[in-house]
Amino acid sequence: MSIILKAKDGFKTYTALTNLDARDRQPDLDSRADNTAAWRDLNFSLDVGTFGVMPRGDYDIYLKINNPKETSANN
Repeated sequence: MSIILKAKDGFKTYTALTNLDARDRQPDLDSRADNTAAWRDLNFSLDVGTFGVMPRGDYDIYLKINNPKETSANN
């Protein structure tokens, strides 16, 4: 999974790859959104330095679940 920070006052984005793997999550057999028993919390920490040099400011944060078999940047 990757974490993406997008500056609220512009188009600049910063991306950091994590060691999280969505395949490690073991859902219940019925993993539909309304099955609250299948919900899982995701906790992680990431050093902000992983993003490189960033200006101070407000950012939107996104979680990108990568497909390890997909090599294009936009999938």
